[in-house]
Amino acid sequence: AWAHETRDLATGRGAMRAATSKLSVPAAGGRLMGLIRGLDKAPSSLGLMQRAQQELTLFALESKAFSPGYFRGEFLSGARGALGHLAESGMSVASTANAEEGLLEQNLGVLFGDATASLDEAGLELRWQLEEVTDAVLGPLDLTYGVRRSQGVPEKEWASARASYLGHTLIFRGEQRRVLANDGATLGADVHLVAKQTVLLCQKADGSVLAGHFEQEAHHTLRLEAELVHEGAGRGVQQLRFDAERGWLISDLNLGLDGNWIASKLPEAN
Repeated sequence: AWAHETRDLATGRGAMRAATSKLSVPAAGGRLMGLIRGLDKAPSSLGLMQRAQQELTLFALESKAFSPGYFRGEFLSGARGALGHLAESGMSVASTANAEEGLLEQNLGVLFGDATASLDEAGLELRWQLEEVTDAVLGPLDLTYGVRRSQGVPEKEWASARASYLGHTLIFRGEQRRVLANDGATLGADVHLVAKQTVLLCQKADGSVLAGHFEQEAHHTLRLEAELVHEGAGRGVQQLRFDAERGWLISDLNLGLDGNWIASKLPEAN
């Protein structure tokens, strides 16, 4: 019903912006509404070098840490489900207050929580209906070696710098710039999803629709994050194992947190 109702209200981004500009929508709520509407255009395809790096990383990870074919099979199915779950339950204050019971990384949980709380105080609510996720494509992978988010985001006080190596990132410790083998790694994986969806802004009191946007092909980039722990001797990627107990977290949606990369606060090594 929402989809048909929204087609009458607004079928383009400009129409929804025009409608919401007449309303007193809190800034945090407006930001979230923009994020869940999706990207302005489809993400660019991976370049030749990015594809080569992706294949090398997949080969290393799927030989030990994950089963063969995992990232183009089970992982993409899980990403579809994660987007659907986020749309279904991520728009309420109660669900985001607890960072979606472990589904959202803390920073993204704060973004959703602050936005839904501000809308709630204004007597408004967002409804995000995914009718169908029609496509899911694996995007760039980033293996940040030497740190796990659950052990603390690297700060300059204890991590000296970062450096890129064969598409991966190394976090250095101390003046000798050591990468500690037992620190494991953080794996970030982008998934580009296409969805048929409707986004509505409603009055909370009576559910009346104030503005809406229907999209036949909404483009989303979901960043999923996992931790890898070391098993056995050695420092190589092949000694890393997926921390299945912690599982995958959604760490960003449509670059709302600029990727929410764990090493973003560290300078590049000289």
